[in-house]
Amino acid sequence: MYLTGLQIHHIFPKAVLYAAGYGRSQVNAVANFCFLTQETNLAIGKRKPEDYFADVERKHPGALASQWIPSDPELWRIDRYPDFLGARRELLAKAANTFLDQLRSGRAPDHEQPRERRAIVVEEVEELDSRRDQVLALIAELVELGCADPAADCEVSDPATGEVLAIAEACWPEGLQPGQGDPVILELDPAEADLPRLKEIGYEVFTSMDSLRGYVRRRNQEAAGPVMESVR
Repeated sequence: MYLTGLQIHHIFPKAVLYAAGYGRSQVNAVANFCFLTQETNLAIGKRKPEDYFADVERKHPGALASQWIPSDPELWRIDRYPDFLGARRELLAKAANTFLDQLRSGRAPDHEQPRERRAIVVEEVEELDSRRDQVLALIAELVELGCADPAADCEVSDPATGEVLAIAEACWPEGLQPGQGDPVILELDPAEADLPRLKEIGYEVFTSMDSLRGYVRRRNQEAAGPVMESVR
């Protein structure tokens, strides 16, 4: 049942875009995000849009339009990614403006547009900005708790092959404190990362901010335990 919850999904996978030379601001552009169920997100994984969009539209006619995906297949290619972003921004802006105009005028929204779609357009920017802010706040909190400053939006590669295994929101390659413990990463898009391989090469992988925060707090409490006992 948990696979039916909505997740933020990179339409063009992070690892693929970074490998193609795109920068952080382009990779994390609002127009590169949509909302999918976890089941669908996992099924897509690191596949390029040019490899899966046609299959999606064939199996589920209208699915791409429901997420305001440009219909021109030329824009689904990695080398046309900036053009894709521009076209999708226009589609999102048009849909959002239409919805807001209807609210201001008091007219009932168009029946052919499901209520969920209209809500996603209005909430998408807030949701993504909120996640970025939460990651930054978490990093500040962990540093306050004694952790080292992590690398943000860090590319994690396989030491044996050089393959990019993840683009983590935060990475502590030498442990949360240098030289203490295993390397740690925060990866909020697990469908786009090779989690088994990351764990195989020794990474502690956290796929939610709460789990990482809880881990650090428990670790600090355990470390402080003997000190507290001696004080008493």
